[in-house]
Amino acid sequence: DSVLTLMHTRQFTHDAALPGSTFGYSEDVLAGNRALSHAGGASGYTSFVVLVPSRDFGVFLAANGGSSRFGAAALAAIASRMLPSLPAPAFPPARPTTIDPSGSYRLTRYAHRGVENLPAMFSGQLHVSRIGDTLVVSGLGDADGHYVPVADNRWQKIGGSDLVAVRTRHGKVTHMFGSLSFFGTRL
Repeated sequence: DSVLTLMHTRQFTHDAALPGSTFGYSEDVLAGNRALSHAGGASGYTSFVVLVPSRDFGVFLAANGGSSRFGAAALAAIASRMLPSLPAPAFPPARPTTIDPSGSYRLTRYAHRGVENLPAMFSGQLHVSRIGDTLVVSGLGDADGHYVPVADNRWQKIGGSDLVAVRTRHGKVTHMFGSLSFFGTRL
């Protein structure tokens, strides 16, 4: 396989229905198309690259400053001006599930040692509560909201395409996975 093919091929995901990662990129959906993106920056600048392989489309942006919403703003502008939307897929009907993921979960993307761990002491929690069959999820940034069950271990955001999924062991939820914003790239 070529390096380019490997960089465009999913290498990991927690659940087949959730976005994953390739070598160097995070997967997402942009205007109904599979998109690959990578964001970064340091004090004084921020940068962002997005590729839409099915449309032979790519953009690299760099800007002064360090806005945490730069990626999301860039994606919204790109989607509205350069990529006409495909028809939205039909929202799957809600289906009952016996799995109850209510509780608090610790995000695994944090510094484990040193002063860099200080922010994790005050944030880095995913909170899930249940109202009937609907889940209320907070701690996922732009993916926060109300979710309905669409499979035994998956819920979809009402009015959106974000998904959360759980892993169970012996009937108990051990992990919850969702779409996270990396450097403010979520729309």
